[in-house]
Amino acid sequence: MKWLKWLGWVLGLVLTIVASTQWQKGRERAFAARQVILKETKQIEEELGRVVVESREALPGLERRYNTEVAETKKLEARQKELEQQKQAHEQTMTVLSTGTGDLQKQVEATAEQQETMGKDLQEIQKMLALVEPQIRQLREAIRTVSKSAE
Repeated sequence: MKWLKWLGWVLGLVLTIVASTQWQKGRERAFAARQVILKETKQIEEELGRVVVESREALPGLERRYNTEVAETKKLEARQKELEQQKQAHEQTMTVLSTGTGDLQKQVEATAEQQETMGKDLQEIQKMLALVEPQIRQLREAIRTVSKSAE
């Protein structure tokens, strides 16, 4: 029976050593994993810091560009309204002139040419406006993105 006690004691000692070794290895692995996570977290924080700084630096330029595009759009819209009013005035003038004869007919033709020119100008302004509007939308989105990033 003594040998059973002795065997139990040796087996308990071996199991204790094995468990202690396994616990130490697990602890070392957990420590190494923690170090990797901390290193990656630090890199992510640094990258986010750079992004925030770049965003803050880019924001004033984007705002200026946006304001410029908005101002240009307003000018184009005002010019478009002006041309539409002139076109209506010319249409009315053409109606009055078309009832006349002789010199009035020449004036009607001149007005028609003028109206045609204004129509082309109006079309060009509408094309420019159509080109500017997507840029304004992009600028708005960029400003929103930068503002969200800066927060």
